[in-house]
Amino acid sequence: MNKQTRLKQVFKANKHLNLIDSKAWNIVWDYLNLDQYPLPPSKEIKIAFASLDPSSVFSAYSSAVHSHFLKNASPLLTHQSCDNDVCNLANTVNVVKVHYVQRWIALNGPPAHNQKLLDACSALIEVSLPSEIEQMTTDLYIHAIEARNPERARTVYSVFRECGLHTFSDSCLTSAVKHTVTSHVTNSYRKTWDSSAYDDLMYWIFNVVVSSLSYITDLKESELNAVNDLACDALAALRIEEIYDIVCKMPQSEPALNDLSATLRTPKLRLDLVNTFLSQSSISLLRAGIPTLEIICRYIATMEAFRRIEPRGVLLDRVARPIRNYLRERSDTVSLIVAGMLNREDSPISYISESIKKKQAYRDTGDDYNDPAWVPDPVDAAPDFSSSQMDIVGSLLNIFESNDVFIREISNCLASDLLKVREYDVNTLESQLKALRNRFSEAAMQSCNIMIWDVQESAATDAHIHQSSDDLSVFHSHIISRYFWPSLKEEPYRLPQFIEALQEQYGVRYSEYKPLRKLKWYGVGSVAISLELQDRTCAFNVTPLQASFILLFEDTAEGMTLDTISQKLGCTKRVAEGAASFWVKEGILTQNGTIYTVVETTQDDSDAVMEEDVEVEPKDEAQELRDSLGAFKPFISAMLTNLGRLPADRIHAFLSSLSSDENPYRSSKQELIKYLDMLVEEDFLEFDKGYKVRK
Repeated sequence: MNKQTRLKQVFKANKHLNLIDSKAWNIVWDYLNLDQYPLPPSKEIKIAFASLDPSSVFSAYSSAVHSHFLKNASPLLTHQSCDNDVCNLANTVNVVKVHYVQRWIALNGPPAHNQKLLDACSALIEVSLPSEIEQMTTDLYIHAIEARNPERARTVYSVFRECGLHTFSDSCLTSAVKHTVTSHVTNSYRKTWDSSAYDDLMYWIFNVVVSSLSYITDLKESELNAVNDLACDALAALRIEEIYDIVCKMPQSEPALNDLSATLRTPKLRLDLVNTFLSQSSISLLRAGIPTLEIICRYIATMEAFRRIEPRGVLLDRVARPIRNYLRERSDTVSLIVAGMLNREDSPISYISESIKKKQAYRDTGDDYNDPAWVPDPVDAAPDFSSSQMDIVGSLLNIFESNDVFIREISNCLASDLLKVREYDVNTLESQLKALRNRFSEAAMQSCNIMIWDVQESAATDAHIHQSSDDLSVFHSHIISRYFWPSLKEEPYRLPQFIEALQEQYGVRYSEYKPLRKLKWYGVGSVAISLELQDRTCAFNVTPLQASFILLFEDTAEGMTLDTISQKLGCTKRVAEGAASFWVKEGILTQNGTIYTVVETTQDDSDAVMEEDVEVEPKDEAQELRDSLGAFKPFISAMLTNLGRLPADRIHAFLSSLSSDENPYRSSKQELIKYLDMLVEEDFLEFDKGYKVRK
């Protein structure tokens, strides 16, 4: 066979094959016609498809699907009217998917082609859905979970997933769960701190959310854990938002702190907690207008709250530092803390005195690497963090670097209390001192021990002096060791002559008892005095100054002015005014203008008040300033006490910021300066390049 004959035979054979391929292509393409309803392929169609290259057919069909979808299905889906019924749209989506995919899958082509076609159709369907369908689907899931009626939601979810819209359907379901849980947490547990919300929330999650989700889809263990984590995060976010108010409501709000302890799982939540509390406390607490005592109370509540949230103390260390730094700048911080430690009746924090009786439970495990239970500090711990466990008193003492400031204040308070005791009864104070030794060293409390000993020794000395002289039966003294007692602050004034005579006689007897020693008298202590008036007898326990003041009225029925009183007492007008205020408050004296008179009968007092009320004099400028600015005097005092010396500009700006509808501040800067100068004249303030409280 020559070469030309062989070429002719090959050409005839290829022409025959092309005719066969063309016929098979037409058969298959007629079956894949997208304008027809998809039917199961016949045997002839399957044979024809098997004779063709599936990749070529798939490529052509994919192009046809894309064109046909954009021309016909996309407008149908985009303008589909759901009538607030997602099920109708889901059925339409299912019909579109079946129309384009079912006929190709029936040809039993390569599985990879089937998946590619399904993915392409899913993408085309997703971009063609109405814009509101995502929210409507989410709302459907929300209603299904809340109403515990997930039947329709399950149908929609299954249809969307069968159509390949896994991401879309899962996203809507996730959004629905998040919205449902967050709304439930907010509506059910906001401002509810007297009972724990955690257990109740977990019960609701399992019986409502998980139950509904299990019917809608097959929940995996990881998805169940994700729902629980979502609930914990929602509860933690709510409690973090409320953290400052929760701390302020301690101890009633302890269940809310337990919620935080159970749900504070991630470093981000811990950081949010710290930042939120610092922000809220800087606005509501750490500012000039807040009294120091309130800040100390909040500091104690903060320690107790954050110890409950995290016993290790990392979070407490971060939130307490700004409060400690601020308290360190307040001049009255030490005195207020010591008042609580000494169980003063007027101290709101006197309960901390119970902690004084216990020794400091100090324990630092941070560097004990030999401890098998040792764990490293959390990543959010400060570089100088120490995991030492302190009680309330220890944390308060930790505000200052040294305890010396507290020991000095304790000495001052103890000295003041010892000088007020009667009959040398120091048992109560000695018991307090014994408790303080548990907190401070014996050496640190040496001065206090000597002061107690001085009073006990004074009792023995006083008893000996009284045995040798009956004239001193009403006069007693506290003989102190000058080098161990704090400096006694006293305002100079003149005692009555009979008291000075008793002092001189007592000093002579003391020098006879202890030769080569003499007494230097201080005008401090207490006086038991009984006042006999026309219709009553009043007994008081007062200071020597107050007793000297009222004795000036013993031999006079007429009143006296403050100037006259201060001259007779040999004291400043400010000192005399303080004593006068005491007796006016007790109802012994009455003030009529500038004259103080004795109230012999209560009826006279009423008449004097009525007479004074009737005689209304025109107000002068000074009185008008007192009326308009007198309400702000406590704020001025607190501000200057906490911040020190300030110019009038700063004071004026501060008072303007405090102005409110209930307490408006309408004075000008010039009026404020006049009022401040009046307070200087009254010895309430002093001025030297600024105003400050006179000590």
